Amino acid sequence: MHRQPHILIVDDDGFIRDSVKRIAQQLGYKTTLAENGRKALEHAQEKIFDLIISDLYMPEMDGNELVKNIRTMPEYKNIPFLFLSGTNEHKTWIKNLTAGADDFITKPYDKKILALKLKSYIKKHFCARSF
Repeated sequence: MHRQPHILIVDDDGFIRDSVKRIAQQLGYKTTLAENGRKALEHAQEKIFDLIISDLYMPEMDGNELVKNIRTMPEYKNIPFLFLSGTNEHKTWIKNLTAGADDFITKPYDKKILALKLKSYIKKHFCARSF
C-alpha cells in the first residue's frame, strides 16, 4: 500500500490553517493542524511529517523557535520546512532561512503557487524517502 504524504500545518489563524489544509487535501496529502509552535513540536515528537508549513509570528512559540527546535531532531534534518508569513522583510527571511527554513511564501498567498510549492517539496523529499 502506498503511504500518503503527511503535512503539519502551523498557524494561529484558524482560517489560514483550514485554507492550507483544503489545498493539501486536494493534492491527496494527510494533514495535522497546530495553532502554535509548542503544539507543533508536540506533534513532531509523536510522528514524523513529510513537510511542515508554519506561520512565523504566533503565541507561545513562534516559527523561528519552532524551526530551530525541529532542526535539532535528527529525523527532521532534511524534512522541508516552509514559512507562510505576512512579512517580506529581507532580514527576517535571512534570519529564518539561516535557522533552518527551506522557503518563504508570503501572505496573502496565491493558492495555485502554494499548491505547486507543496507538490514540488513533497515530490523532492517524500518520493526520495520512499525508496
